[in-house]
Amino acid sequence: MSFYDRVVTDFNNYPALVGKVAELLAKGDYVCVLLGDRVAVATTWEDSDIGAIAKKAHLDPKEDGSLGFHGWTAGTTVDNPVVVATLAVIAQGADVEPHSASTDNELRDWLASAAEHGTSFLRAIAEAAFVSDLKHYRLLRPVLLNLKKMYPENS
Repeated sequence: MSFYDRVVTDFNNYPALVGKVAELLAKGDYVCVLLGDRVAVATTWEDSDIGAIAKKAHLDPKEDGSLGFHGWTAGTTVDNPVVVATLAVIAQGADVEPHSASTDNELRDWLASAAEHGTSFLRAIAEAAFVSDLKHYRLLRPVLLNLKKMYPENS
């Protein structure tokens, strides 16, 4: 099962939460969901500080040290999130470090530019970053940071 399927399956294990997300989307809200160890919480994008949400909800990470994350934009449906990711937790229930290309504030824009305008090598690396799971993104991230220094024109 892919990481995407695991995060979606985990979300579907909370039918009341799925219903709440559907209600918020129907009202036109942007919604995000964090999935911890047997606990999940939904909030609007206005509460976009994921670390603060995790602290407030007392979310403990899963066994692999991650939180699942879903994001929806207004007008989408609950079965069609725009972001599905895992986030690595640095300190239990405290700080959340981005560990997917789509949530990594330091690299996301550079990766998007590299995927669109970079050399064939940079496009391939950016594509790999966007489709990688948590374990592989952790391995790629130091290389990506070095490539960003080497090719800042993609920033």
